[in-house]
Amino acid sequence: MNELNAPKVQKYTSQIIIFLTALRIRQWIKNFIVLLPLVFVLDQQWSYSEKTSLLITTLQAIGAFTIFCLLSSGTYLINDLFDLKYDQRHPKKQYRPIASGALSPSYAKFAATVLIILGLTLSSILNNNFLIIAITYVIITIAYSKIFKHIAWVDIIILISGYLLRAMAGASALEAPISIWLYVIVGLSATLIGLIKRKSEIENTLLFSSRQVLNKYNPILLKRLIYLISILTITSYSLYTLLAKSLPSNNTMTITIPIAGYCLFRYLKIANGHHIGESPEEILWKDRAIKIGIFLWLISTICILYFQ
Repeated sequence: MNELNAPKVQKYTSQIIIFLTALRIRQWIKNFIVLLPLVFVLDQQWSYSEKTSLLITTLQAIGAFTIFCLLSSGTYLINDLFDLKYDQRHPKKQYRPIASGALSPSYAKFAATVLIILGLTLSSILNNNFLIIAITYVIITIAYSKIFKHIAWVDIIILISGYLLRAMAGASALEAPISIWLYVIVGLSATLIGLIKRKSEIENTLLFSSRQVLNKYNPILLKRLIYLISILTITSYSLYTLLAKSLPSNNTMTITIPIAGYCLFRYLKIANGHHIGESPEEILWKDRAIKIGIFLWLISTICILYFQ
């Protein structure tokens, strides 16, 4: 009996893997931005004598992260539906579940609808401000997939807004004020990712029919802007560690500058050297040095903020 059921089990397992691949779980790494406010406001939200408030605050942040995973996966499915014909001509994207035919468009539409409705329903449980941010994220992301990704420079601005909305959502979930520095650094980092993404797309699509919008970008200008934004990003982070009022007055946060700088320039080296900036999440998943750097930055930051 077990041997007879084995093909069915294998089939269902394969379908689950295909569906999870379509959800782009690897790209959930972007949603960790939602958790950043937790790191910087937790000491303001609880005390060691009130462990209940610590649990509640942490659960709120995790809930916000989970909601954005649902919403982002729903919008990824919609994006793949819009880009179906383009993806089928792409040397790598042609293997995505929808483009390859492994996942039917009708099922993808149904799944996207369920994920977005579920995510927005859960958003309303957190608070109204978070719900507004979540709705805004869904609207601009779908608008990007349908319209704005075909308009040069506007597409990068929309990509940046997606990262900023994640940071805003994390702060809103905790109902805590966040330093303007967080938005500046996230915004500059997102700009850098967007510029590198477009530069890599241009380099990787020279051999086949690419999206027309890529022809409107000047690779030389993109390269110069990448250098400029890189400098602005690390400079802004350095100024943040020195000037932010929410940080320790002894400026110990400056210790993290070399770590942040290493992670930034390591990312630039890999993205430019291997032409994989088109998928920033792949760099973060696969490069051990960057993962170690991020871990050291996180541990250093927590120690500086909470244990001195």
